[in-house]
Amino acid sequence: MKKHHPEIPVRGGNMVDGEAFTFLAKAGADFIEVGVGGSPICISRNQKGIGRGQASAVQDVAATRDAFRARTSAYVPIYSVGGLVLQRCLP
Repeated sequence: MKKHHPEIPVRGGNMVDGEAFTFLAKAGADFIEVGVGGSPICISRNQKGIGRGQASAVQDVAATRDAFRARTSAYVPIYSVGGLVLQRCLP
């Protein structure tokens, strides 16, 4: 995408850990979306068993983003999707 249309911003995501952030940042993402399974309406956790608490995902990714910037001088913004709402456990 960036090779043929460098003027178009590219969003990377959805992801929940530092390793995924680094992969997407190195691949050229202009900004990265953090969150899988954090929303009250998301079924990822209940049906697929994937995802992570939103607050821990944001903390981990923000720390990795800051370390990435220190190493490379490249700042890649992140944004959080989903909610920080406590969900009722479903049977």
